[in-house]
Formats: sequence, C-alpha cells, structure tokens
Amino acid sequence: MASSSSIASLVSVKLNRDNYLLWRSQLESVMISQDLMKFVDGYGEAPPEMIARNDKDELNHEFTAWRKLDQLVLSWIKATVSEAVLGQIIRTHSAREAWVALEKSYGSPSPLRVMLLKKELMFIKKGNSDMTSYLQKVKFLVDSLDAAGCHTPSEDLVQIILNGLPSKYESLITSIVTSSTKMPSFVELYDLLLNQETRLQLIKNDVTESPMERQVTITAFNTIRGRGRGRGRGYYQGRGGRGRNQFLQPTQNQFNKQMTSVHPNNPSQPHHQQTTLPPKKIVECQYCGRKGHTAKTCWDINPRAFSALTLQESGDEYWYPDTGATNNIVASGNNLENKQTYSGSESVMVGN
Repeated sequence: MASSSSIASLVSVKLNRDNYLLWRSQLESVMISQDLMKFVDGYGEAPPEMIARNDKDELNHEFTAWRKLDQLVLSWIKATVSEAVLGQIIRTHSAREAWVALEKSYGSPSPLRVMLLKKELMFIKKGNSDMTSYLQKVKFLVDSLDAAGCHTPSEDLVQIILNGLPSKYESLITSIVTSSTKMPSFVELYDLLLNQETRLQLIKNDVTESPMERQVTITAFNTIRGRGRGRGRGYYQGRGGRGRNQFLQPTQNQFNKQMTSVHPNNPSQPHHQQTTLPPKKIVECQYCGRKGHTAKTCWDINPRAFSALTLQESGDEYWYPDTGATNNIVASGNNLENKQTYSGSESVMVGN
C-alpha cells in the first residue's frame, strides 16, 4: 500500500483552482487500486468506536483499523494539494470530510468561473504552442465545463479546435469540413493534427537551406564571375579570355542589339549609325585585381558577406552572348556602379 511519501510518484499534480478534474482522476485511481474509495465516496461506514464486552465497554479493534486507513487516505489528500488549497482542509479530521470540502470548492465552479471558461474556450488559439499542448488545453476547458454541468457536443468541440488553428492547416481543415462523412471524434482529430504537424515540420526542414548548401551556391556564383583579369566586354569574365566567349546576363534588362538613331528634326530619315554614349568606366578591385567590383565588396576579403546576398531584380532565365558593342543601354541604372544619364536631343529606336 502506498505511503504518504510515495503518493507523489502516483499523483503527478498538486491540486489548485484549475486542475481539480485531473487531480481527482489520478487520486481516485490510486484509491480504487487499494480498495480505499469507501473512505471518501460516502458508501463506507465506520464501525462503532466502542463495543460492549462482559458488561463493559471496550475499544473496537475494527474501528482502530478503519481509522488508520482513513487517516492514510487523508494524508494522501493533504500531500497532493498546493499550499493555498491545504489551508481549506487543514482542520478536517477524516478523508470524507476533506474530500467533500474540496469537491464543493473546485468540483462545481461558480457562475462567473463558468462564464470565463466558456469565453476562453470560444477564443482559444494554437499560436506558437505545439499541437499536443494546444489540444490538451482545449480538452481541459471542455472537461471543466462538463464538470460544471455544461456539456460540449463532439461536433462543437471539433469546430472549436479547427477554428483555433493557423492558416498553414487550411488544407486539412477544408478536407475535414467538406468531407461527406461525419465529423471526426476528438481522438481521431487528435491523430490527424499530430500527423499534419509532423508533416509540416518535415517539409520545413526540407526547404531550409543549410549553411553548407549556401556556401556551394556562393562558390558557383563566384566561379561564373571569373577569377582572372580577362579583357572581355561583359560583366562576367573568364580566365583571361578576349570577349567572344563571354556572356551578359540581362538582369538589368540590358539590350545588346544594334541601335539605330532617329533625328528629331527629320523623323522620316533614320540614321543607320550606332548611338555613341559616354564610355563606361570599369572599376578594378584594389585587393584581388579583378574588375567589376571594389575592395569593399571583394569576395576574397569577406566571403561570409556574400552568404546573405540577395539580388534586387529577378534575372532572365536566358543568357545572351556579348555582341561586342562598345556601349550598352539598360532599362534601369539602379544596379550600375558608374553611370551617366544621356542628356542629348536624339532618341533611340530598337529593332529586331
């Protein structure tokens, strides 16, 4: 039989104003296993303390044995309540007396308490808590209302749980609501939501790029840019090539086609000559000697800085060869380091 010191290992919670049902369920299981429920449920009756024997009263040994067990159960009750609750039963002398006092205080919530429980259940949300904690919280509120005589139908319970889920569970919610079969029970919904939570976590882990994968991406980007001092005309230079094998990616909507100009005073007579724009100054890195960037943004100095690099414009999926033009016109100059705005009176037409 469990002693007062070992009861804590069998009843994992201490009674407070919010967990009466859980506490009672655990303690009842212990008392039933030891055949001691009769000391608290009112069905057991204590034997008389004294009995007449040989014309005189003597102490009844059955009463002594009963009282020992009754005090054992009372010690279990006192050992499994919080200090705030203990003050309410400190003067009780039997297990039944303490049990009834606690049932009156916590087993039947006040009307105000019932109203607060209903409001909390109506607006409960999963938030950042895990699925198990969320469902346990909902079940606790429902059980507390049920103990107060306010029964929650199974379909209403399922609807409350679904309403509290975040948007990433919308596909599962839709399939449940639009299903031709009846609403799942709480146990069935519990399994569905735990499986969905696990699945979403696996998907999140799959799409999360590891630091090693980011390093591989940046290394590939650096290889495309080139490591030599090539004299090609594009931004992406090879290892010393001279221009015809180099490529321009039109991430700034660059147009590497032949331009023809139209004189504003005689628009019917187009000039078939190439538009001349101011020469573009190409910067050279003071650290690695490569062109197209400065030491401030050099990969060789601070490779980690490029691990967070994000492009401001989405690039075209196609690559175009460098035509060899001395100047290029781009739609946006936001990504150019050295640029000059054309202020002349001539205009440009683009032809295929």
